[in-house]
Amino acid sequence: MNGKKGDVNVCNEFTEEFRTVFQTTTTNSDCVIEEEFLKLTELVSDDISCPKIDIELCQRCIHEMKVNKSPGFDNISTEHLLYGGGDLYVHLCLLLIPWFNIVMCVKNLVID
Repeated sequence: MNGKKGDVNVCNEFTEEFRTVFQTTTTNSDCVIEEEFLKLTELVSDDISCPKIDIELCQRCIHEMKVNKSPGFDNISTEHLLYGGGDLYVHLCLLLIPWFNIVMCVKNLVID
């Protein structure tokens, strides 16, 4: 990415490139989001009836994505995900799996 090679260098490039994709202007928003997230996580952690998403499923889905497609508004293409390396998989899963599991388990997810 941008001429950088190796997991650490590519991760650093991703960090710099996408640092400003989402910036909130709400005071204390990180604390509010974290509090709501923890509440939702507690709701679904004990629910064994809902399907759970894990790192293997995430990796399988990424490898099944079609290449040579236009990136979305965040400018991340399939190739970024495919070739980002193991560290990228781990970080994506740490960020996304809890949210996916919440969405799968909570019937009426309301976002303010």
